Amino acid sequence: MRTNSRRTRLAALLILAAFFVLALSALQASDAAVTEMPADAEGVLTPEEYAASVAASETTDDAENAAASETTDDATSETTNGAEEIPAPRTKAEILLDSMTIREKVCQLFMVFPEQLTGKAPVTSAGGAMREGLRRYPVAGIIFDRDSMKSREQIAKLLSDAQSMSRITLLMTCDEEGGRVNRLMGAVGTPYVGPMLSYRDKGAETAKANAATIAGGLTSCGFNMDLAPVADVWSNPDNKVIGNRAYSTDFQEAAELVAAAVAGFHEGGVACTLKHFPGHGNTYEDSHNGLAHVYKTWQQLETAELKPFRAGIAAGADA
Repeated sequence: MRTNSRRTRLAALLILAAFFVLALSALQASDAAVTEMPADAEGVLTPEEYAASVAASETTDDAENAAASETTDDATSETTNGAEEIPAPRTKAEILLDSMTIREKVCQLFMVFPEQLTGKAPVTSAGGAMREGLRRYPVAGIIFDRDSMKSREQIAKLLSDAQSMSRITLLMTCDEEGGRVNRLMGAVGTPYVGPMLSYRDKGAETAKANAATIAGGLTSCGFNMDLAPVADVWSNPDNKVIGNRAYSTDFQEAAELVAAAVAGFHEGGVACTLKHFPGHGNTYEDSHNGLAHVYKTWQQLETAELKPFRAGIAAGADA
């Protein structure tokens, strides 16, 4: 019994060994079949080529995954910041600017006398010559002098007709400071306001009220801008070109009164202009006749001439 049992186990081991040898031989034959390919076997990869293609594929996949990740991140960022990326509503001025030609933009840098548009003097009405002038030179605005002013009704019609001839709203302006520098007050009888210096002791409320009165006279004739207030300080008694046109002989007081005047012009419905930058009150020369000088350092100007201009700008002066 024991002899038969041993023989049975031995036979089983031999059979297993035979199967193992056969399996090993099959594997070796398979490897040889894969390795030993015909030289002309197109499209068939060797194990080395296959390994190289896998590595290349992994590199490509990594690059594609990275690109996809960046795209996703960008999309996520855009989604996250979507509210910030929405363009703000455009103003009428921006829309108009986009529609303008280069020539129109250049012409918008100029404000001219009406005679420079029509070629005739004086200009008391707007007709074909004005229309043609504005067509050729679409300027930003027109500055009028007394020669164009005969009555309130006449000047109002002149300005209204000229406005209707311009695609872009014109700035209609003149020198209307009050006192000795006025156009409408002397020509067509708008409410008179005296020289600014004469009101200096009456404070900011009076400066504001005076500016509103001047603005009312301007708007009643169709003007929308004034070449005032004077932001110069009459700090040099020998300076005659400014004199009592200034609001004060003191820089700080002038700053307060000029700021109040800006508010008054706006209350009356007109844009206003600070003049004569950077300050004409301490010069000996008259800039109408030649170059005027102020011999001060920048630091000195900061504590003097520039103060009324800074105050007017802070108050919202238009030019």
